[in-house]
Parts: sequence; structure tokens; C-alpha cells
Amino acid sequence: MQKSLRFIKQAKAKEVELLVFPENFLYIGPNHSFHFTIDSHSIKAIRIQAKESQLNIIGCFPIFNKGRVYNQAILIDKNGEIAATYSKIHLFKAQLNGQETYNEPENYARGFSLAHADINGWKTGMAICFDLRFPVLFRKMALQGTHLVIVPSNFTVFTGRAHWLTLLKARAIENQLYIAAPNQVGRKGATRRSFGHSCIIDPWGDVLSLKSFGEGLVMADISKGRIDSIRKQLPSVALSKEQSFLRRSNFQEGIFGREDLPIRNLSAP
Repeated sequence: MQKSLRFIKQAKAKEVELLVFPENFLYIGPNHSFHFTIDSHSIKAIRIQAKESQLNIIGCFPIFNKGRVYNQAILIDKNGEIAATYSKIHLFKAQLNGQETYNEPENYARGFSLAHADINGWKTGMAICFDLRFPVLFRKMALQGTHLVIVPSNFTVFTGRAHWLTLLKARAIENQLYIAAPNQVGRKGATRRSFGHSCIIDPWGDVLSLKSFGEGLVMADISKGRIDSIRKQLPSVALSKEQSFLRRSNFQEGIFGREDLPIRNLSAP
């Protein structure tokens, strides 16, 4: 927690407008039953710091709500108010490299709703880690007019070396929007290591900022003009036929065949 508060102070000093922490940044460990509530002391402390620093902050927490625990990203606006929440839709289940076993569905309930927030005039969407492997989620956000998608993550070294930057660039290029992806870094227990390489990618797939080693702030200036220019030159999102496909499809599992998919449009001043 103290390290997180130091990063908030650093961000304030550098006049950052939006600070995003990695997936489950306050706790990763063997106690899979560990969780916060929306009124937990730690979340209240971050809300206080957001207001004092006049920062928009996104943190990702295991949140207990109505008898279930969700892997949830929370946007706290610069007034210290909770402006939006997103519960991870695609829960990670994998056995990697013969050593690392992950089974999020054992510990978390999945979410069902996308979430958008207006942050200083930027329509901002949220996804979490494993969501990155499901491009339809990002296309749905792009078709809703999203400018920026935040992807708090805990990609492993094994998957990160192979796929992290490739997937992030692909989602940015496909949807002609910015991606900001803070990732956990370092050893997490006896066999698990997180890849790091937090980065910000523009709508053309250019890496604007990358933290190759260790912890620290990753910063970039972003421009709606850059989005407009790319979409004007190569209007792939505007010409997309996926909106029709997404409405007509009849998937029994997942969310994308549902006409009534809720999109929460919330404002963060």
C-alpha cells in the first residue's frame, strides 16, 4: 500500500491526469480467499489520495459483493468518487510450462457487463489481463466510440514473452484506439513470475512508452487528433461489419450475442 501511495505522489508531481495500477496490485499471494469490499480501508485511502492529488486512478482488486468475489477494476475520479467499475469477464484458466497452474474460476465469479467512463473528455473502456485474448470485447468497445482502453494485467513471463506486446498492438491497431497496459512484474511465489513491460500503445500500434525492467511510472501524451487522423486515412472501424454480426449472433455462452448487453456510460470529471 505504501508503495502505491508513493506512485500516486510521483504521478501528481508529474501532472499526470490518469494513473492506472496493474491487476490485483495490492495483493497477490497464496490466500485465494483474500478480498476487499468497496468500503475497505485500502480503497478509502486511495479515494482520499485521488481527491487530494486531483488524479483519476484505476485500481484492480478482488472485490466481495453479494456473496461472490469478482476481479474488479475500479475507476476513482479526481473528486475521490467511484465513477465506474468493471468485473473481469474472461477468467484465466491454464497450465503453463508444466509448472504454473492457474484457475481463476475457482476463486472468482465472472462479470457480464462492459464499462465505459468519460475521463477528461476521453471515452475510456476497461478490460483485465486475460480479456486481452478476446478481440470481440475490444471491437465492441470501439464500436461504442471508445478512445482509450485500460488493461490492468498480471501476464506471466511464459505468456508475456510470447504474446504480451503482440496482443496489445493487435488490439490497438484493429480498433484504432490507445491501449494503456500496466502489468505486474517480478516473482510471485515459488514458481510464478510476472512479465512486466507495462506500456502505452497508440492507434497505429506504435509503443509510446515501455518499462522494460522493474517498477516505475510509464507515461505518454495522447491525442484524439492522432485517432482521428488514423481513422480518416484507414477507416477500418467505420467500415466494420461486425456490428451486424454481433447483433445477429446467437451464442449461448458469453455476452456478445445479447441485444440487451448493458454498457455503463459514466462520467469522471
